[in-house]
Amino acid sequence: PDGRYIAYELQRGADGSASSSQRIQIYDLEQGTNVQLTFEGRLNTRPRWMADGRVAYISDEGGEPAIYAQPFDRSGASQLLAALPDSLRVIDFEVPRQQGLPFVLVVEHPALGHSGLVLLDPNEPDAELRPFVDTPFSEINPAVSPDGRWIAYASDESDRFEVYVRAFPDGGRPWPISDEESRKPVWSPNGREVIYLTDDRFVARALTLGDEVRVTGREDLFENSLDLELDLADARTFDMGSEGRFLAIAERSAQSSAAAEGEPSDVVLLFNVFREIEERLAQLEGGR
Repeated sequence: PDGRYIAYELQRGADGSASSSQRIQIYDLEQGTNVQLTFEGRLNTRPRWMADGRVAYISDEGGEPAIYAQPFDRSGASQLLAALPDSLRVIDFEVPRQQGLPFVLVVEHPALGHSGLVLLDPNEPDAELRPFVDTPFSEINPAVSPDGRWIAYASDESDRFEVYVRAFPDGGRPWPISDEESRKPVWSPNGREVIYLTDDRFVARALTLGDEVRVTGREDLFENSLDLELDLADARTFDMGSEGRFLAIAERSAQSSAAAEGEPSDVVLLFNVFREIEERLAQLEGGR
């Protein structure tokens, strides 16, 4: 949350064999150092920062997949937050930065052929999951606003994935904020913009949030010229930190992949994006 550390998932092997594994790592941007956070189990995935400095993640360290949390600096042991029902396949989840709010789970309904959003209260381990956005369509990529009052997500209810905003956690009607195929929304630090990905670019939508959700501006931030991983519908491959810094997972080129087979993907940091945009706009307005 303070923009100093990155929590990410590192995969070793992807063939499902006994040697393949997933673990959570913490990268210190100031020191340039990595610390391994998880050591138990083979499945450790979907790291999410909590307001108290812990990192929540899905892990099978207890035998069956469940949600655990651990201090990012390993100053304490991992803690079981919530078991996951056997009847549902959880493919992603979101942790609001505001304490006391429920987690948002993306659950897959294999028999129905789509996914939906349900709420889980980590403070009540025995509480039942509460449907939140459960329609005949697929809902993915939930992102709760910094103030905890709104949620953005992608849905294919228009026959293609687009981004919607609803009140959180009480729900209400969906407000579409995109007009093109788009996924993976994230909120800007000030909570007044949603940035999402199309097939070829990052787009920012300025919003007015109240009794209605109104789009008050659109800005194409930059093209996806880095071959960023956009196709993983059930994973967060792009995020935005403090001071407008972007973090994304880039796919290696065919040549570098062949030379570094088995190596983890590159991490690409783009610094001061909004400042550069403002400077370029000022140059254009000045006729240069």
